Amino acid sequence: MKKKSKCIKCDFTKEFETKGGATLYNFIVGFENGENGTYTGNDKEKPKFRVGEEAEYTTETQEFNGMSFLKIKPFYENKGGYNKQANQRGIFACTSLNKAVEFTTAKYGAESTVEQVKFHATQFFNWLNDMNDGKTPSC
Repeated sequence: MKKKSKCIKCDFTKEFETKGGATLYNFIVGFENGENGTYTGNDKEKPKFRVGEEAEYTTETQEFNGMSFLKIKPFYENKGGYNKQANQRGIFACTSLNKAVEFTTAKYGAESTVEQVKFHATQFFNWLNDMNDGKTPSC
């Protein structure tokens, strides 16, 4: 859930390296509405939360070594752009068309038609979508 409040504290606490080798920085963040928690960012000098500025954020309670703490993250609204489902459908469409051309050419040779390619591409595309949705594809 998105929350909004003025940041009254953003204190650096520690630096650490991820298993992948990236350096991250932990901060204790406090807000005017009384919420306090930890924020992890990738820029020590420019954290996403700045004292005196209003910020939109989300919170999540996390457990670590038997202790629970409030994890604070900047709120990002998805305004289009990358869409995993739309991207996946595009990949399925390209793959289906490519394989339909190969299949149709192998099956019909020089006698292949655009309609045959479209038919097989649609079959492949539907099969991939069914698999992706957890359905048993019909062949």
